[in-house]
Amino acid sequence: MSRLISARALDRRVEDFDAIVSELGLAVVRRTPAIVSGRMPNGSTVHVLRCGAVVVEDVGEPDRVLDAVDSALSAQFRVGAAENLELRIGSDPPYALPRVGWNRVHLPEDRPGLVGAVALVLGQSAALERHEAATAELVREALDLARLLAGRRLPRSTSKLVGRVGEVLRHRLELAQGFYLVDRPDEAWDDPQVARLFDDLSHNLELGERHKAMLHKLSAVEHACESAIDLWHGRRSNALEWAIVLLIVVEIVLAAVGYV
Repeated sequence: MSRLISARALDRRVEDFDAIVSELGLAVVRRTPAIVSGRMPNGSTVHVLRCGAVVVEDVGEPDRVLDAVDSALSAQFRVGAAENLELRIGSDPPYALPRVGWNRVHLPEDRPGLVGAVALVLGQSAALERHEAATAELVREALDLARLLAGRRLPRSTSKLVGRVGEVLRHRLELAQGFYLVDRPDEAWDDPQVARLFDDLSHNLELGERHKAMLHKLSAVEHACESAIDLWHGRRSNALEWAIVLLIVVEIVLAAVGYV
């Protein structure tokens, strides 16, 4: 048996699973802190990830199901581009363990834990793309800032720079809170097959390498913004010191003139 499993990133993290379940009309079949899985009224299986992604399983047209999800969630979320994998169950020849190929996953049986692990990794990959796109924009802005500093100019205000640092911290915390890019989810510790599948598929989609690259870029952006803020405050401090010196000189001159 073969079916397509497709993931799309949402434009933000999911805080309330119950609201999503209600909007989609899901009949929940499995729920963990990271993912909730259920069936839509049309019979398609949908997985919603806490980190901000939707994954659907469908033997026919997964894009149609994703469009229906997008329509149901349009008031709250914007659904982005999809990532797809072919999911084969009990393939020929039969495999005792899950096997991960280039764009295909073979499972020995149609077990919720195994399918959920595929959905979790694929959904994380899609959600990670959202952070990668935002990080690329932050890097571009940091490069513009570096060019400004290279021209011996400083920004007129630090408010935007502080906002950039806040964006960097937000991405860092979301990566730590909603993703399993360094550690495995709890269910992977209880089932060797789920653990192997999670590790192999994470390696195949290069989640670890992409996570490290993004943290490196975020660190570079943070350093650039903090350096610009320090330089800006240094210049303001120098200006304040010169203003104080000037006031002292003026007072001395006025005192001397009055004394004479």
